Amino acid sequence: MLIIKPARKIDKVKIQKFMNLNFKKNHIISKNSKFFNWQYRNSDGKINCTLALKNKEIVGVYFYVPLSHFDKKLDKNHIFFSTWTVKGFKKNISINENKEGIAIALKIINNIYQYFKSYLIINVGIDIRLKKFHEYKKIKSYISNHHFIISPYIKKFNILQKCSHLIKKFNKKKNKAKINFKKIKKLNDLKKLETEDLFNYQIPLKSNDYLINRYLKHPIYKYHIYAISRKKTIALCVFRVAKAKNTNVIRIIDYVGSNKSFRYLNHFFYKILKLYKAEYLDFYSFGIPLSDLKKSGLIDKNNYKDLIIPEYFEPFLYKNIVIPVGYLNYVTKGNVRIFKGDGDQDRPSINTQR
Repeated sequence: MLIIKPARKIDKVKIQKFMNLNFKKNHIISKNSKFFNWQYRNSDGKINCTLALKNKEIVGVYFYVPLSHFDKKLDKNHIFFSTWTVKGFKKNISINENKEGIAIALKIINNIYQYFKSYLIINVGIDIRLKKFHEYKKIKSYISNHHFIISPYIKKFNILQKCSHLIKKFNKKKNKAKINFKKIKKLNDLKKLETEDLFNYQIPLKSNDYLINRYLKHPIYKYHIYAISRKKTIALCVFRVAKAKNTNVIRIIDYVGSNKSFRYLNHFFYKILKLYKAEYLDFYSFGIPLSDLKKSGLIDKNNYKDLIIPEYFEPFLYKNIVIPVGYLNYVTKGNVRIFKGDGDQDRPSINTQR
């Protein structure tokens, strides 16, 4: 008999062993308890994970991250889906011959959707194996927008190839508005800037505490948060620097502010490209109009499909990756925006040090 039930704190070691055998050997979830606790363990010790058990043995797991995990004052009904796997299930294929595994996967995932049926559920990086299931559940699914800017300050490119025709210098004439940038290092920096109103432009609704706990207190990655001001603070931008082939790359991970304010980030993008000596920056997003993204100087990757802008850096994989996103919105009205920092899409795969 298959039993579907919430994970308990005493299940942690068994879950990690199961992930090591059935997801990926020596994966960070299995090997790094500090990261596991930070990402999935609540203050009361409970684990944000649903288990499938057969004869008292784990045969499937599905992790999730409530928005309130990083700020208890936020809506606990806003949920980001996370990593999952089932015993004997193969990754990255649309057809799987393991029929028992398919049945277990559908039961555990259906149970989760039933449990969170009155919530806002966001799934970043929808698994190809579950495409038909999402269609059956009438889950709105989309392909993330992918944009980039290539640095004009780099002479030798180690990752990008045949990209010289896409390099644009910063245009001071088009950027007449005076824009200021401030690096955020702690919560008080945000409070002094009175940034609370900026969070009202999107669903899910985040907060200053969320940004600090989700990004600046990350146990492995080093994230940077900058406030962008135009007389007053108009946006917050979160990014990190990835490294491969002896070069730096900037990954824009999260954004707070109105869609219209995004156009003023052009000066900021060139500033951090130069400051962090990055070859290029890229940005996966959903919910910001393409016209506003274009006004910021970002180039739509969809228009240059032959250009390879890698997604995986751990280990480095020279390949374009499409990130599908989906959501079910039962409880809120507003502009749903989804970024790479939501859920666990921007999660370490190895024990990289800060």
